[in-house]
Amino acid sequence: MPRHAASAPLAWIGGSLTQCETPHAGARNVATLDVRTPLLVPSFSSRGFPEVGAVFSEMADRLFGVCLISAWDIDQGHLSPDALLATNVVVLDSGGYEAQDQLIGNSASRHDSPVQLWSVPRLHQILNQADESANVLVVNFDRRTDIHGQLDGARLDQERAQGHAFDFLVKPESSDELVNVPRLATVTSDLGEFDAIGVTAREVGTSLTDRCRSIVLLRHILTDAGLSLPIHVFGAISPIEVLTYFFCGADIFDGLDWLRTAYRSKNTIPIDEAAYEEENWGVPDQELWLKESTNNLSVLYLLQQSMRSYAEHGSLEVLCLEFPAARRAARIAKICGAEVRTQGADDGR
Repeated sequence: MPRHAASAPLAWIGGSLTQCETPHAGARNVATLDVRTPLLVPSFSSRGFPEVGAVFSEMADRLFGVCLISAWDIDQGHLSPDALLATNVVVLDSGGYEAQDQLIGNSASRHDSPVQLWSVPRLHQILNQADESANVLVVNFDRRTDIHGQLDGARLDQERAQGHAFDFLVKPESSDELVNVPRLATVTSDLGEFDAIGVTAREVGTSLTDRCRSIVLLRHILTDAGLSLPIHVFGAISPIEVLTYFFCGADIFDGLDWLRTAYRSKNTIPIDEAAYEEENWGVPDQELWLKESTNNLSVLYLLQQSMRSYAEHGSLEVLCLEFPAARRAARIAKICGAEVRTQGADDGR
């Protein structure tokens, strides 16, 4: 099957492609929650972290007011429904990511015990448990069908979301396609029903430039339709990823990388490799993981605040002083068609 990815660094204006001069990075709102973006969301998942309950308990008090958890993990008892009240804002993922990992064939989990297939009714049961006082951004169930079928399914999920904010995650229309971003230009009146539009990073392109061009195009499509909806990129949380997609027009970012790698000023390294830094030679493994993960949260919070400042004031030079990777990220975004405000900086070189 063909893979659909944007290939031209141009805007979709009135059904045709043209150059756009509006900066892509900006400050937007998750309207139902009245939460502004950019928003960086540390994720928790039993996929890759089977003891997710212990991890969440260890890190919950260190979070900066936002996190992502999975409906699957609540359903399976890995996390309590009370986790939806753990932070000021909680993104409740639909559980498809975890369910795929749990299933071997059609009937067995990674622990070789029978499990029921994850289903829409089970997601709706979790939504029914969500405390109405919680500030939850609900993500729809993963459906690989045509875009109209995905929209109809998302509306069913939204009805069960009890008035919480809703994040429409667009999926490929079959198992072997990428998300057809240009097709979203035909359903913009439907997209306006939601609080955010989501895509999984690896499902909008087979290379970094393809992914960036797809996000640039999606921002153009929304802007041309008069929609200032946040774009949520799932599976992107390392600073260089966040900055690159931010300059392309994305607003919300989440991922598990902050629990796996140690963020440094110029790069990231596996947390295990941080043990080889002289100051960590004698640090016990669990203590080192806690130290590095906690430091990562501090980095992400600073990055979020710095991006918000850039969105408001447009000083790339200041952002680059705080996060040197912003220079490279801005250059990649510009190559892929994004309009980047530089305010006298050397244009990302």
